[in-house]
Amino acid sequence: MKIHRAALVSLAARPAPQLPPTIATLQPEESDFLARHVDALRQSANQPQQRRAAFQARSDIPNLLGQLVDATPEVFIEVVAAIVLRLVGTMKVATNPKAGILVVATASDRPDEPPGIVSIMKLDADLEAAQWKALTTGSVQLSILKHLLPGPGSLQKGLSWPDPRPISDVIVQDRNLVNAAYFLSAYQVTVAPRASDAEETIHRALVQLPQDERPRALREASSLSGPANDVVATLRKHFPSLDASAIAATSGDFLPGMIRPGKLAALPCSLKADGITIVVPAESMDKVTITRVGGGWTITIASTSAPRWT
Repeated sequence: MKIHRAALVSLAARPAPQLPPTIATLQPEESDFLARHVDALRQSANQPQQRRAAFQARSDIPNLLGQLVDATPEVFIEVVAAIVLRLVGTMKVATNPKAGILVVATASDRPDEPPGIVSIMKLDADLEAAQWKALTTGSVQLSILKHLLPGPGSLQKGLSWPDPRPISDVIVQDRNLVNAAYFLSAYQVTVAPRASDAEETIHRALVQLPQDERPRALREASSLSGPANDVVATLRKHFPSLDASAIAATSGDFLPGMIRPGKLAALPCSLKADGITIVVPAESMDKVTITRVGGGWTITIASTSAPRWT
């Protein structure tokens, strides 16, 4: 990873940042420090639970990021100033946002490649260092601030564009995502649910199917993966009574969660009645029958081994 150009701006909801920013003059170890931040952010896209993200419809952020790739120094400073002001605007209405250093950097995967990656990272730092050692021009001396900043891999809020993953526009840092809502709002980003949340939602809908459909539906679901809305559409072809209203699906700017291979089959099914919980593996659902007897129900479990309390 090579950093081609970067601007660092001390940032707080109030007072307003000193603008326009300046392009940072980075020493080799400082460039390496930022490059490792960008690389860690982009590598996070390979994590199974990393959420996909998309820019909202009619967002102008992709255009701004695209301008930074091959911008002249003057245009680079102008676009960075706009990016800074977007975040300051949402920080003003957020609850206790932390001050920090906003880094806007262009980079490439290889040193011999032209810049093609743009990353925006908010590095939280100690507010009492608060003067941030900012220069009167609004620039920040990274060498002075490095000991106040989180190391690569500990980034709380950041995005990197473009995203190499299918059905995703931008890589978004996944830590403290609820608390980082003002960051995503500033840059008009919509984030998909976690894979585990999407899987649990579909699983809950599957176990609500009629008893004669439930085991077959779970078996079919075990072989499916991909966007949650596609998985649901496939299942509803064979099980039209599947409740689609509870499933995360694409609607406007909203992204569905991703269903991982084999995960739906791995989730256990819980049967609850009168304070008793019976946990049944999905592949054993057909061994459980529920019948109405008088004013109540009887649960029957077929087993080839002797039952025992544990």
